[in-house]
Amino acid sequence: MTLLWTVFSPTLVLAEDRGTSLGDFSSQLASQLNLGVDQAAAMDPATGQALFRYQDDDLHGIASLTKLLSLYVVYDAIKAGQLDFDTKIPVSEGVAELSRLPNLSNVPLDASTDYYTAGDLIDATLIYSANSAIVALAQYVAGDEATFVEKMGDKLESLGITDYKLYTASGLDGKYQTTHGDQYTSQDENQMRGIDLLRMTQHLLEDYPDILKRSAVPVKDFQVNPETTFRMVNFNEFLPGLAHGREDVLGLKTGTEDLAGACILIVSRINDRPVLLLTLGASDNEARYRETNKLLNGLQDNLAWTLLHQEGEVFASRDHVDVYQGRQDQVDLLYQDNSAAFLPQGIDWAQEKVESYSDNWRYTPQGTLQVKAPLDPSQAVNQVTIRLPFLEDVEGQDMALTNAIVPSEEVEGLSPIVRVTRRMSQLIESLVDQVEDWLDTQSAKAN
Repeated sequence: MTLLWTVFSPTLVLAEDRGTSLGDFSSQLASQLNLGVDQAAAMDPATGQALFRYQDDDLHGIASLTKLLSLYVVYDAIKAGQLDFDTKIPVSEGVAELSRLPNLSNVPLDASTDYYTAGDLIDATLIYSANSAIVALAQYVAGDEATFVEKMGDKLESLGITDYKLYTASGLDGKYQTTHGDQYTSQDENQMRGIDLLRMTQHLLEDYPDILKRSAVPVKDFQVNPETTFRMVNFNEFLPGLAHGREDVLGLKTGTEDLAGACILIVSRINDRPVLLLTLGASDNEARYRETNKLLNGLQDNLAWTLLHQEGEVFASRDHVDVYQGRQDQVDLLYQDNSAAFLPQGIDWAQEKVESYSDNWRYTPQGTLQVKAPLDPSQAVNQVTIRLPFLEDVEGQDMALTNAIVPSEEVEGLSPIVRVTRRMSQLIESLVDQVEDWLDTQSAKAN
């Protein structure tokens, strides 16, 4: 199936008269793919650039993708010294009972006080989406699950995410909360906006890349007790070697609930750059992989990491740059860094870009650029800002690429004495020219 989608994934034809905004690109690609999910989104986590957005502005059930947020809180507690990966986590009778309920993703746990380590339970949470494992961690970190859920909300708020509904640490519906479950029904599922879930994951992986590494383990044995092991096969079937394996998928997490449907959030690649991709609300497990496959292939076929300006590229050649009060009269101006972004393939970005500068350029009377010495290749003489219709961040705001303009070499400034001498020489030359012009005029009149 992966091979078929790789071969036959369509190339998007952008309508030239509609431009190349992210909204146009996303809607056209979703329509052409006939995308069968409730929400979808993709982003470049390194830059924060949104690459695709489909109906992701409304709250939607997130099922066990919740566990990524829960683990964010756990890893924060580890960073704060509250526990470490070798800390023994107690498992209550209630959590042990939860771990053996049918039709729930779990590893079986025995009630204990000092058998399972935090690292064991984190692996069970990421690989096998073990609800009981994350609840045990939640109880250890916060005392009870309800208090832990409050911490989850606090974490979202700290990231600027304010639109959400949270009931459990696991992503199960609210009636499974181990503190106040009797207050909720099966309709009370954790919800977030798809784009906010990507934003949260971006911060999570930046702060704790260990989570991606652990999520990429395809198979691992969990020691239930000294006599019993439980084989965990990762629910993320996109991992290489599993049912829907792709070599370009690096990890992350699936989730499934009645209201949420089948969901998945993965780290993959476009042009060898890691990207985050999310789909929510597929109809079943097979649809989860089929639709996400279509979208991933469609993005890989239609987006390219595009270098707009290269480090060291000439911004203006020395023939067009005058050095004022310098020991040399001319210098090249260069782009200091690369300016690059994901753009739809085939667009004429040079025609669509708008450039502005942090400072007004100075010009000579002859119309050439003028920069004032002294000049240092590490010091910018100006900064260019590049805007394109396609560039948006995950909050829906226009993005801009910035780049410093620097001289190609060091140019020393003239000393005050030399400047005065040169100025006097220029004045004298000007006076001589004026006198010669006057004499020529008088001679012409005499003749």
